[in-house]
Amino acid sequence: MASSHARSVKACTACRQVKLKCDAREKFPDQCSRCKARGLACTIDATFKRTPARRRLEEVTKQLQDIKQALGISPHSNGIPSAEGIRERADSLDHIPDHSGATDTSRRSYDGRPSKPDIPVQPLFGLDRPDGIPSKLMTMTLGTVEVDPHLTLQLFQYYADNLHQYSPIISNTVTIDKLQRSEPLLFWTIIIIACRNDPACPVIFPGLINPYRELLGSCMVRSPYSLRSIQAILLISLWPFPIRTQPEDPGWIYVGAAMNAAQHLGIHRPAVSRGRSDPEFTASECTLTWAACFWVSTQISSHLGICPPLHNAIDMDAIVDASRENALSRELAPGTHIQYCLAKLSEIMTNPMAAALQDPLLRAFEDELNSLKTKYDDMWSNRLEVQLLVAKLMLFAMAMSQIERREDERADILSSDSSNEPKKVVLYSALATAVQVINLVHRMFSDIIAKYPSGHHDFVFPLPKVYFRGITFSAVFLLRYFILDPSPFPSDMELARNNVTMVHDLFARFSNHPFDEAARVVKFLEALGRQNLPRATLRKINIRDRLGAGLVMAGIKTAWEMQKEMAQAEKDVSEDDPSPIRESEGVTPVTGHSAGTDQVLPETQIHLPMPMVTDGPDAWLSGLDLPGGMWDVFNDSFWGPNDLPLEGFPGFVQ
Repeated sequence: MASSHARSVKACTACRQVKLKCDAREKFPDQCSRCKARGLACTIDATFKRTPARRRLEEVTKQLQDIKQALGISPHSNGIPSAEGIRERADSLDHIPDHSGATDTSRRSYDGRPSKPDIPVQPLFGLDRPDGIPSKLMTMTLGTVEVDPHLTLQLFQYYADNLHQYSPIISNTVTIDKLQRSEPLLFWTIIIIACRNDPACPVIFPGLINPYRELLGSCMVRSPYSLRSIQAILLISLWPFPIRTQPEDPGWIYVGAAMNAAQHLGIHRPAVSRGRSDPEFTASECTLTWAACFWVSTQISSHLGICPPLHNAIDMDAIVDASRENALSRELAPGTHIQYCLAKLSEIMTNPMAAALQDPLLRAFEDELNSLKTKYDDMWSNRLEVQLLVAKLMLFAMAMSQIERREDERADILSSDSSNEPKKVVLYSALATAVQVINLVHRMFSDIIAKYPSGHHDFVFPLPKVYFRGITFSAVFLLRYFILDPSPFPSDMELARNNVTMVHDLFARFSNHPFDEAARVVKFLEALGRQNLPRATLRKINIRDRLGAGLVMAGIKTAWEMQKEMAQAEKDVSEDDPSPIRESEGVTPVTGHSAGTDQVLPETQIHLPMPMVTDGPDAWLSGLDLPGGMWDVFNDSFWGPNDLPLEGFPGFVQ
């Protein structure tokens, strides 16, 4: 890895503690070999000092004695106290001294304030009165899959308890039996999202994919859409199906159809001016659906580097006014306000005149975002914190794009590295924000995984796709500005490396197949983390016309430049040595066999269609000639990762 600042530490803390050789630097962003084999946390810390084994034993013994004393157990006894004794002394546990020197932050949010439990969700679908529900439900069939009333109740309960909080766009007035009778699209959308995520559900998801697509297509070609159909389209945009390559993801198209259909119904207008085109729904439910259109579309557009489809000041102000009037749910109101700030900034940053006012604009929007935590203090949750942090990181990425554009125009990059104070402020604000995103989402994942049955290993990414993109975006930001183009402070580089490793390990844990969504991000991070392009070349690789998302796209372009150099090097070697060249990634694109094994990979993953882009800012993509499934890795990462390929796997055949 090219760097003008050598790392002061090469070994992780676990290997340094036992004085063993460590290959953390060579394995980055993966864990070192020893930590990976033993399931240890692989962390680089220049300030770490070994603790002799005898001292560690003394500390553990002292803590054990303190606990025994607090519970009323004799220091020399191995007995277990009675329940009464524990209750009498329970309060004294709060005063056990901490001899580890660590600070307890497990119950604190990342701004230092004590974290509050998430706001409980209001009962949905009438599930607070479940006794009489099964008798009202029917056995529903889609394709060859039958869902009986008890499975229906199980999946709707799972959705209400675990998934609705991430996509709060359905009112609590709707009932399951009503959806079965009159809104089949929303009914089956909830079923298919829940059955894919619920580990206790029978394996019915593969059999529902194609029939659901037919149902969705038939609903989308009919006009006008019902309000519930619009809600269903928004949900499937947030929880998309597995796809083979990311350009095939129809989420952005779905959102556009939903917004146009909502305007067709007139629900984008203030309640007082709406007609009676859909008298079944209340004004508040219409407002909720229109705000959800804005909320979903802005999140997706920001990760695609496209201006939000709704950026008219009057329309956006009307949505914010609705949130002030309690017309939206407790979760959607602050989330909508966050996206409102991001949409305003995206619109302004596309104006060439904004560059001259970037610093005050940056401060103004950051202050406005920070003020939302106080404004919605009683509604705040970890989910909203992630949305806020990702929006701030997008803000910083847009600012960095403008700063680097000005540096390129002035051609004074080297001097600006040491004298550009606004750039330093943006970078270190972004460093703190990216680290917070990664740690908070990692903690959310850990809480979700704890709910899975013991021994369950086939994890599905348990959050909406925007969370996937947010944590990947954070890792790429750290790679780009603190590792590939390192900070003069080794501690910043170590912090960035540790958090990129955390993201890598997280996605490796969720990977169930070499070509699924998580595996593709793992390969992308490895390709970036282990590249050795010169710093001057790295600084020239940029994409300026995709707002904050241009950072991820530039990362893909960096990997492409690296692949070109590798291909040229292999070509030079082949001209000198006629012996066969070993294929990269252990895959032979001709036969599809994994190097060193007899396993045959799916042919559809070896011969992938090459998207052809002949003009525009993405024309360089057509020059890619990657072996085997590697195109899938880079192509998907370019647009943002998604799910398991459809073709070539049991249950996913078209």
